[in-house]
Amino acid sequence: IGADITHPQDSVKLVEQYIQSWITKQLLIAKAEEQEAYKKADIERKILDYRYALIVHSYIEKLVNARLNREVSAEEMQTYYEANQDNFKLKRPIFRGQFIVLPKDAPNQAKLRTLLITSKQKADKAALKSYCCQFAKDYSLDESVWLSWEDIINKTPFNKVTDQVKLLQRTKLAQLQDDEYTYHLKIHAYKLINDTSPLDFVKSQVRDIILYKRKIALANQLKEDILQQ
Repeated sequence: IGADITHPQDSVKLVEQYIQSWITKQLLIAKAEEQEAYKKADIERKILDYRYALIVHSYIEKLVNARLNREVSAEEMQTYYEANQDNFKLKRPIFRGQFIVLPKDAPNQAKLRTLLITSKQKADKAALKSYCCQFAKDYSLDESVWLSWEDIINKTPFNKVTDQVKLLQRTKLAQLQDDEYTYHLKIHAYKLINDTSPLDFVKSQVRDIILYKRKIALANQLKEDILQQ
């Protein structure tokens, strides 16, 4: 409960800010009325327009939500992605690979390095996952998944490398350490800033765009249908 209690000084400050805001608004209203800087008929018309707009928006939104088809096929996403690739340029590097954070005293790290090299074999994949489950502080082993480069190397010694592009381009298997941990990095593939993002990395974004466009089209169609009726 204590974490939710506002400090008395903060409460006083908030009250003072609210009072100041209210006074300012009231003074501006009084000044505007005094100078006849507005026309009452115009204000009333705008209020009515706004009210009607809210009513219509709420009604159309309810109809759209009830009738919108939210199923988006892989073919639809692929088609939209291919037609709009310029809209999916990367703003930061991404990569596919494996990343493991081990305490420095973890046993048999030489074996881990060997498993990283040979992890395409099914038995080696299983052995690598078993080792990471037992000893790793953090790990990502699925080489088919695109990962944000910055998110992975943040707070690791790799983040201190001056030329990050060269690190991506030249690294197949790398190892760095700090006072507590050893960081193992294997890069299978990468994309740099301004490269076209792979569809797998932006699938959710593509799906949202398709649904948004579908929603707008349905709303316009509903308005047209109502007009015809």
